[in-house]
Order: sequence, then structure tokens, then C-alpha cells
Amino acid sequence: MSTEPRDLLSAYIDGELDPDEVALVEAHLAEQPGLREELDALWRTRQLVRDLPLLPLPEGFRPIPRSRSPLSPAPTRRRIGARSLLAGAVATLMVWGLLLSVDPVGEAVVRPDLASVVGSHISVLGEGNSTSSGVSEMPMDTEAITAPEYMDGDFRLMYAEKKGDMAQAMYSDGIRRISLFEQRGRIDWHSMPEDGEMMMIDGATAWHGAIRGYDVLLTERRGMVYVLVGSGTSESAMEEMTSQMPGADTSVWHRLIGFCGRTVDFFGLG
Repeated sequence: MSTEPRDLLSAYIDGELDPDEVALVEAHLAEQPGLREELDALWRTRQLVRDLPLLPLPEGFRPIPRSRSPLSPAPTRRRIGARSLLAGAVATLMVWGLLLSVDPVGEAVVRPDLASVVGSHISVLGEGNSTSSGVSEMPMDTEAITAPEYMDGDFRLMYAEKKGDMAQAMYSDGIRRISLFEQRGRIDWHSMPEDGEMMMIDGATAWHGAIRGYDVLLTERRGMVYVLVGSGTSESAMEEMTSQMPGADTSVWHRLIGFCGRTVDFFGLG
């Protein structure tokens, strides 16, 4: 059994570790930010694989069954370290890139100015907190955002406006108000404030923290960066909203990433 925490990350994600191994990995995750980043990278790779449908097998393809002697020892649990998985993904990416002649230019790296985002949330709150008639007079450019008109069942869109390369929307259930900010790109997770918490929500990496007394939840989905801002009583609704973000970026580059993930699984690297 490997006692190197880095070699146990893949099995940790799959829930294959025994209690002692789980305790070992989590202790090192708490002490080593670099190990936490590797774990987050593995989560994001798996998310990309899950987001895309499986490719059909070529016509006429038949798997070759493998026989094992009854005298052979039972197969042991296989564990592939994080480095092996990522190395396999990178190698596969190079092969697919050559075959598809795709120029792998990813989205812009986004480092959201969370203080400014919260300030914009407060500003809109000030504009629309008087009466229902005041709310109806707020800007409603629904084409500025990709998020739906209703969120989490009870939250209705009451404000939407494009602000540079970022769009802001505000939702309300009549009592609570939550701002949603969205822009194209991918998050630079290394730039997140250290006093926040990294987590997984509906299979997506997310960051949660408090800025100027407001809850802030940050995540990304298929080429779109989303920031949610609300009061402490809105935290559960904010988490639910992240599962309703469309992020419907079906570009060739994202399909290529999905192909790579499936190829890694096919060759047994995951």
C-alpha cells in the first residue's frame, strides 16, 4: 500500500480508501496547499468528462475478453497517482490536438475583483430597495445574461445589465436578494483569498467566503465564470443556484477536453 498522499488522490475521489487512508490524505490536504490544488485539478478533469456524452463505439468493434486462471491471485485494487493521471491526460490532449488540428486557445484567465463585485451588489440593492414599483423600473436587459429568469424555484429576476465584460443580474424571493455576475473565461483558482473555503458543488469546483460581510460563492461551468453574492441567510439558495447555471459552451475546445478525458478512462489511467 502506498503511503504517499499524492498517489492516493484518485482513489480518494472515488471513495476507495479505508478510514486510515482517508485521514492521512485529509491531514496532508489541510497542511499542503499544493496537494489541494492537485486534488482540485483532478475534480475539474472528472467534471469535464461527466459533462459530455460518451462516444459510440465504431461499427464492428468488439471487445476481446480476457480470461484468468482460477489459480491466479485475485486482482488487487488499482491506484493511479495524480501525476500519472494528469500526465496521461496531457499526452492524450496532444494526440487529439494533432488529429483534429485544433488550436487549443483556452478562455481568458479570470481573476474576479470580489470587492468590486460586492460593491456593485450593494449599489443595486440601494437602487431597488424602496418599493415594488422601484424594482420594476430597474434595468432588465435579459439578453445580457445566460442565467434563467427564475432560479431555485422562488427567486425571480428583477435586474439585469451588462457592465463591460461582466453581466450582473439580481434575483429576489420577496425577502432575500442575490446578485449573479457572469463572464466568459476560466477562474485563476490560485488568486482566491486564503480566508475562503474551496469546495465541490454539484461536481464543480467552487470557492466560498465572506467579503464586506456578504457571502460570496464563485464557480465556473464550461467556459463561464459565475459569482453569487448574498446575505448569510442566502447561502443555501446560492449553492442551489449554481446547479442551474447553463454555461452552455459547446466549443470544439471543450469537446476536445471531453474526448481526452474519455480516452484517459479507456486506457485505464483514471
